[in-house]
Amino acid sequence: MTRWRPDDGATATAPAPATETGTTAETRTTAGANTTAGANTTAGANTTAGANTTAGANTTAGADTAGANTTAGADTAGANTTAGADAAAGANTTAGAAADVVAAAGRKGGGRGIAGRWRRAASSLAGRAARRPWLIAWLAFSPIAVLRAGVLAEADTFWQIRTGLVTLATRALPSADTFTWTMRGKPWTLNSWGFNVLIALAYKAGSLPAVAWLCSGLIMVIAALVLLAARQLGASPAVAGVCLFLATPVLVGWFTARPQLADYIGVLALIFVLRRIADGGRGRPVLAAGALCVVWVNVHSGALIGVAIAACCAVLLLARQATRRSGLWCLAAAAAALAGSFVNPYGVGLIGQTEQVQADSSGLIVEWQHLNPASPLADVSLAIALAALVLAIRRREPAFIAALAITATGAVLAVRMLPLADLTALPVLAAWASHPTPALLRYARSRRVMFQRCGAAGFAALAVVAAPSLLHIGRPDLAKYPVRIVNEIPSGCRLFNTDLIGGYVILERPDVPVSLDTRNTLYGRARLLALERVLAGLADLRTGLAGAGCVLVPPDSGLARRLYHDPAWRVAATERPAAVLFLRTS
Repeated sequence: MTRWRPDDGATATAPAPATETGTTAETRTTAGANTTAGANTTAGANTTAGANTTAGANTTAGADTAGANTTAGADTAGANTTAGADAAAGANTTAGAAADVVAAAGRKGGGRGIAGRWRRAASSLAGRAARRPWLIAWLAFSPIAVLRAGVLAEADTFWQIRTGLVTLATRALPSADTFTWTMRGKPWTLNSWGFNVLIALAYKAGSLPAVAWLCSGLIMVIAALVLLAARQLGASPAVAGVCLFLATPVLVGWFTARPQLADYIGVLALIFVLRRIADGGRGRPVLAAGALCVVWVNVHSGALIGVAIAACCAVLLLARQATRRSGLWCLAAAAAALAGSFVNPYGVGLIGQTEQVQADSSGLIVEWQHLNPASPLADVSLAIALAALVLAIRRREPAFIAALAITATGAVLAVRMLPLADLTALPVLAAWASHPTPALLRYARSRRVMFQRCGAAGFAALAVVAAPSLLHIGRPDLAKYPVRIVNEIPSGCRLFNTDLIGGYVILERPDVPVSLDTRNTLYGRARLLALERVLAGLADLRTGLAGAGCVLVPPDSGLARRLYHDPAWRVAATERPAAVLFLRTS
């Protein structure tokens, strides 16, 4: 797109043909040149390419008159002559109002400041015009954020809100469990205390809808960072927006109200810092890397991912003679990131905590499982990351290479890393797709109207799908959470439940101790496996349900099918398909 360049009311090609001597105060325009009102051009005057002449000054060929010097590239408040400007014989002068202002300022002798302000204003308008397509591409992603805000499906969200409320009330981080009857009093560490407090504040301000809108805003921040990175790599706004839209099927499932949103923002923000170092940045980017990890680790403990990415980027830069100096600074950034990661309530214990989470969750929790080659969605996600990695290597982008290599490798070991890899990949793919072959470019231009209509239709369809979510922002997923019968649980009754239901009960009924929730490190692998056997109806019920006075499980679970026929238990309430409530009869 060609930008409009303000030339203070007059542009001319160079050299301009001579005009007659003694022109009046009105504008005289020679063939191929435009001059500002009030400018007198003496016969034989030559205007050098790029020269600017003062409004009201007389310019003689090769001579300086009226105190005005015309030199190549001299800046004055009158007519600007731009080399290579597009002007034809009899071309019209620039916008009349602006020309009048400049000419009047020249007559008063004070036009330099006014013309400068005019140029800056025009430049600002041009900048806004250049940013407008990017704003449209960003706003086009908003239906996705609204769609995700409509339903809260993540079980962690509910107990994290309750934990944040406890933190705010006591002004201290919980150090032992108080929500369960099976693990009560056991030491417990939080891996997202900052996020818990953040969503607790939103909950106090506007209940669950406010929490949903907050997390929706974080999703829009992620989209903005992806588009900004694409812009820096030279992508067009239309292509970047389309890439983000096409990646929705593999990303939307991960855009839930969870602290991992901080990881997505952290990785993208770190890439900007590392690119700055690779381009010659020194002290400030190093400090920025450390500060970023301080904030990141206290919102979610995934900041160690950033340390690995920074270290990998440093190795890549050190491997080449021409970039070794930048590599040393990148190594310093990795050290700063590591030091920043230890600025948390648990210090270096963060490393052991991270290992414990992985050990207790691997093989039990879906997102901690290894990548399954039989899953088409996982295969597509990994293919996107690997394709972007190849392109990043061709472009010699060490920051993107490091981020893609770390996240793609991590995704093979735990699928929860797939969204990090894909979000990192999108700017690289958008930049590549923005520079097609000449034949493909001609085809795209010939089908421009069709593509515009398809894009508008796609956005409209997405908006239609997302619009109903506005009617129930922040509603718990009714297929998972028994919103109604939770209130029918007797106060103080020891509840045996699934991990998903446990998180919701912790928020809505803090007076009811639960048996299980999604805090895997609290229970340990052995305990989780034992509870899973009871929920499946495979264990001895007298032993498995010992101490429980209530049971709240899905009606089609193995445990529910056995309790339907057990005289020691009776059905108190049912809310299909989420759960059925059993109470002990004796």
